[in-house]
Amino acid sequence: MVRDASGKTYPAQIVWSKVTPPGFTSKIQFIVDEMPAGGYKTFYVDMTQPGTFNEPIPFENNTFETDFFEVKVNMKTGSISSLYDKRNGKEYVQEGKELNRLKMYLEDKKGGMKSWTLNKIVKEEEVDDVRSVKVVENGPVRACIETVKYWGKSSFTERTYIYRSYPRIEYEMEVHWLETGTDSTDSPMLRAHFPLAFDAPRFYCQVPFDVVERPANGKFQGGAVPRHLTSQSNVYGVDPERGDGQEVPAQKWVDVTDGQAGIALLNKTKYGHSYHDGELRLTLMRAAGSPDIYPNLGKFVISYALYPHAGDWKNGVWVEGDDYNVPVLAAEPPSLALIKDHATQPEEKSFFSVAQPNIAITGIKQSEEGNELIIRMVETEGKATTATINLPVAATSARRLNLIEMPLQGVSSPALQGTTLSVQLKPHEIATIGIKP
Repeated sequence: MVRDASGKTYPAQIVWSKVTPPGFTSKIQFIVDEMPAGGYKTFYVDMTQPGTFNEPIPFENNTFETDFFEVKVNMKTGSISSLYDKRNGKEYVQEGKELNRLKMYLEDKKGGMKSWTLNKIVKEEEVDDVRSVKVVENGPVRACIETVKYWGKSSFTERTYIYRSYPRIEYEMEVHWLETGTDSTDSPMLRAHFPLAFDAPRFYCQVPFDVVERPANGKFQGGAVPRHLTSQSNVYGVDPERGDGQEVPAQKWVDVTDGQAGIALLNKTKYGHSYHDGELRLTLMRAAGSPDIYPNLGKFVISYALYPHAGDWKNGVWVEGDDYNVPVLAAEPPSLALIKDHATQPEEKSFFSVAQPNIAITGIKQSEEGNELIIRMVETEGKATTATINLPVAATSARRLNLIEMPLQGVSSPALQGTTLSVQLKPHEIATIGIKP
């Protein structure tokens, strides 16, 4: 049983256990609906008491039914063939297609600088050598479908996680990559495909401190696509991908939306995205073949996730991308391990929080010089805002700095009132504040 300090209990699931004499060690997973911003919360795990939520996620006719979705799985391929959102009645998967299809692209062996530029695609192949598909986990918190596939010399073990009470579909893939490319052989590149059911989509990419729109299905912001967004230079003798399906960078997420509903693809460490003919694509592996014919050989674990939502990316996608990339960390206090209570702090506490949803705190650090605490933030939605930051203790001074922590002249100073810091930000402005306790 898992509970917090107030006595509230949470559905919990043992992910794994192992014997650690004189007892055993277990990894427990549970979903928390509220966490103090920039802080911590204490939970108590009682292995001697059964929880009140013990039923697995309903699974009938190859369909999982969660609090948010009906998720139909093709048990021959391991992919999701239907993702129906119970909140708004939206079906996200194109009819007759499946999410997270793996496809291998072969890049033309001709041309140089292939480690820097995607080459002309001469062939596409589905990764359809499926060796096994099975439900390896189904409990009160989540279910997992494990799929093993092969292509060429490489193997792929996909795990798709479906949560009962969290509106996110997570993917974890173990890749044993043994593919190479040379000047005499075409170079393989692996992508995951997500065919999405939107009639008039718009495609947004999160980049450091901002969100930019990219072309989608031959249109940009409802009109023609500017030339500079549809072509690449072939200065190195490489004929690249063209059109709005060319690969573009994004940091933590991309989002496809029609304004009424959307779906974000969250990623960890894989930044090459593209969207064309209704299909969102994420590049996972690539053997460029030049100048190094053996890049990326070995075993890798790749993680990404889908986050369906109402409206557009402004409806919580930025925060979801941050949460996915920087998750809450669990730690057992040493005093509890020794069955002693030496706690001097409350059972939950927030150190830093911001009141406005369009303000993102991107960093908190000690100043490079002096004794200030540096807080960096950005306005994300393009509107002037007074940001209200709650501090752990009252500050005696606050000032505006530039990105290298030098004082800014001719700008309004932040306002301090006890433990509350107020900062005026222009649309899309990045602000760096130095405070002293």
